[in-house]
Amino acid sequence: MPIAIDSDDRTLFVTSTLGHRNAAIYKYDLDTLTMGELVYSDDTYEVDGLVIIDQKRKVYGVTYSGDRQRFVWLDEGMKQVQDTMEASLPDTVHSPIQVSEDGSKVIIRSYSDRDPGVYYLYDRSAKRVSEIAVSVPAIDPEQMARMKPVTYLARDGLKLHAYLTLPVGREAKNLPLIIHPHGGPYGIRDEWGYNPEVQFYANRGYAVLQINYRGSGGYGFDFESAGFKKWGLEMQNDLSDGVAWAIKEGIADPKRVVISGASYGGYATMAGLAYTPELYAAGINYVGVTNIMDLLPKTLKRDDNYWFRTRIADLGNSEEKKRVYDTSPVHFAENIRVPVLMAYGRNDPRVEISHAYDIESALKRNKKPYELIINDDEGHGFRDEENSIAFYKRVDAFLKKYVPANPIVGSTGSE
Repeated sequence: MPIAIDSDDRTLFVTSTLGHRNAAIYKYDLDTLTMGELVYSDDTYEVDGLVIIDQKRKVYGVTYSGDRQRFVWLDEGMKQVQDTMEASLPDTVHSPIQVSEDGSKVIIRSYSDRDPGVYYLYDRSAKRVSEIAVSVPAIDPEQMARMKPVTYLARDGLKLHAYLTLPVGREAKNLPLIIHPHGGPYGIRDEWGYNPEVQFYANRGYAVLQINYRGSGGYGFDFESAGFKKWGLEMQNDLSDGVAWAIKEGIADPKRVVISGASYGGYATMAGLAYTPELYAAGINYVGVTNIMDLLPKTLKRDDNYWFRTRIADLGNSEEKKRVYDTSPVHFAENIRVPVLMAYGRNDPRVEISHAYDIESALKRNKKPYELIINDDEGHGFRDEENSIAFYKRVDAFLKKYVPANPIVGSTGSE
């Protein structure tokens, strides 16, 4: 797949899986119409990004999401800039975003797991770095929790990558744990960097495990396609195996594990409570799918129906239709043992409000404990600041009530 033409108007940069398990970047000669040299490849991660930061369209290097954002420089001068920044600010990603026409000055965004980002001007001739702006001045990085890349094996031997965030000042031992699956699910992944929701949980005393389960993006097509049609099955097992790993490592208190997520992560929350109720002490479902059947029929009328038939289910196949029923948590609410907090927007075009009403009816019918927030003015996630703050105050109170954790010293409680 072509991704950029270099400033020489002859070299085309392309991604290709030819000879590689994951997408790699090659040069392609537009004059001879032949594939040229390999620029960079990685056996674990897809490499599909270029650093183009001047008006001449010069390709300075390759970038990709590994354990964190990584750069492979084709320009020696930019490599020197990167090395200088890393020497001054280690454990930080330094991403160049613009270079002056003469190449003497570079604007860089530097960010980390504890810092949303600072913009710097690097003067190469004077060898001087000056601060331009701080993304979120109210955030004190010293009070934020670190995010650590970890790996473990799923039950079928598949290697899974995840991020573990621990509360500041707490030993990684017998902590309350929040399993926090990302949405999507396909082609999306969690990445290293500042995450306000994760920091919120860590500030309240919880360890957080973000798992890039099979189906996630960034690890190659084989890994992503391993999640096709695996909702509630192997994809869910990857999360359950993450719980087992955290308990085995002594990190998690097995009696205080919570699952929390949005969109597909909300589905995974309800699936976890319904299909592996023994693992969790509570759940937080934010705009999550509860009945796959309600998601598919309307979607299949759109032009992208092939995508859904191949990745989620083909409802024309009786076995797949049964699988969709069997992996829709709304039909198995009787299995849920613990409280769940749910939040939906009435105007959600992706996960319609019927998912909320149907799961509420099922929980009520089976006399299960739940809390439901429905916001009339919101859609697929709460965007209004006041609504968002109110939601997280409810989350805070819910966790304190059902899965309490000792607050971090200096925490502002529910403020």
